[in-house]
Parts: sequence; C-alpha cells; structure tokens
Amino acid sequence: SPQVLQAVARALAGEPVSELVEVRGGPGAGMTFETRYVPHRDAFGRTVGVVGAATDVTGRLRSEDERRQLLDSEREARAEAERAGWRAALLADASRTLAASLDLSASAGAMARLAVPALADWCAVDLLELGQLKRTAVIHADPLLSDASQALLGTGPLEAAGPALRPRCARAARARFARTVVSAPALRADGFAGRSAGSRRTKKR
Repeated sequence: SPQVLQAVARALAGEPVSELVEVRGGPGAGMTFETRYVPHRDAFGRTVGVVGAATDVTGRLRSEDERRQLLDSEREARAEAERAGWRAALLADASRTLAASLDLSASAGAMARLAVPALADWCAVDLLELGQLKRTAVIHADPLLSDASQALLGTGPLEAAGPALRPRCARAARARFARTVVSAPALRADGFAGRSAGSRRTKKR
C-alpha cells in the first residue's frame, strides 16, 4: 500500500518508522497491524536495506475500544444517576417549600429562590388572578443585577388570553422555551420591562 511504501522509503533514508496499518480491502480486510521499519546498515554505517516487522493488533485494539465504550457507558450511567438524584432532591425541596406556606406570593418567591441558580440565571414567577397574569417574584443569580431584576416586578399584568409567551404557557399548562431573546421590543411584548440582564441567556421558567 502507499502507506507501507512511504514507510519503507523513510527507513531507507535512515529514519526508524513505527505506525499502525489498517488493511482496507482484499484478504485480511479490517485487520490492523503494528508495523516497524528500521534501516539496515553495513559495517561503514551506510543504509543498505530495511528490516521490517508487522504484528497483528486487531484483537487488542478491539478490546481497548470495547473497554473505552464500557467506561463511557459507566460514566454516563453515573452522571444520569447523579442527575436523577439532583432532580429528586429539587422536587423534594419544592414540595416542602410549597407546603410551608398558604401564602401564594411567599411561596412564589421561595420557589424562585429555589430555581436560581440551580435551574437558571434568573427566574420570574407569574400568578394567574382573575384572568390576568401578575408578576409576583423575580430572582437573579448575580447580586449586582438584583436591582435591575427587581424592576421587573413593576411590570403590569397580562391578559391570560393574549398571544405572548407567558399567557400561552399558562393556557397550555406546559413549559415553553425562548432560547434567544434578541431585542427589547421582544421583551416588552412578553411583559418584560426593557432589555433586562436576564435577556443575555436562555429565558427559563
């Protein structure tokens, strides 16, 4: 193969060569060999030939690949178990938080604090009252941006039948994601006052 010819040429030029060669066609297709070529020199140090050897390492490489895949699967399983444990602990904390008070506004603030920074950079909670969505709590993970986030509490209520994201989410009783918020008008249309610090990243509820 061209790879072998190049290795032999390098060895003839005086360079020891060691590399893996995969057989891609014909007899032995799919096998891999570890090849070594070294220059053969005469008594005067001149290269007069090449000594080559090839070792079949197909089984070893397959075993190593299978071990890597097994380790990757084990790591992913551990990571998923950790994520499941984290979700269970978060749900347990949420249940305790909701059961701790009958005051919806207080519970909303507590739930927002529970969500940040575990789930998002900032969290806004709206409650449905008499057909309107009322902004009840806003929490930001960055203390320097807390004041700007608190300004969102002044946002007026939205009609629950409106087309914006918040009303649609409330009507469907399902999560909605805005992966990128690109403009202040887009924020205002959804009931957010101006371009807040929370618009830097995915908006989560």
